[in-house]
Amino acid sequence: MKDMFTNISWGNFITVVVLVSAGWYIFVGLRYYLSEFKFFISHKGRLNSRTLDNDGYIGQVDSPVSENKEYTTPAGSFEEMGNDLFDQIEEVIKRVKETVASASKINLVRQELLDYLSLILQEYPSLKSSDFRPSLNELIVHECQKIEQVNLTQEEADLLWS
Repeated sequence: MKDMFTNISWGNFITVVVLVSAGWYIFVGLRYYLSEFKFFISHKGRLNSRTLDNDGYIGQVDSPVSENKEYTTPAGSFEEMGNDLFDQIEEVIKRVKETVASASKINLVRQELLDYLSLILQEYPSLKSSDFRPSLNELIVHECQKIEQVNLTQEEADLLWS
């Protein structure tokens, strides 16, 4: 037993400990931080355009954003919003476009088209109170402009939600 401790030098011991530790940290890094590592590698050239501002935060060089304005997304941050909301928005957009396209093919009366659009919008009550409602109203107005006999205003599009 005593020979085992005398046959291993401190240099060999430290080398093995360093290699095992490095292997462990590489394993943990790849296991839990692989996506961040890939992002860093793929955006390596773009990181050079960033600098530290006076407060120590990373910012773009010659940023047009003034210091006294606060910019936020309509509902806070995108992480706070679920993918479910965006899926619903995409589904509403798709259904509105399909409805207007089919209405133009069969020459649907204006009021019938508005009734169909209203039924579609009522199926998504979470979008009724979302900050994306004005944008969806603009989409509805724009799509309805493709049909000559249907001239829809923003106010009329907003009334379709009720």
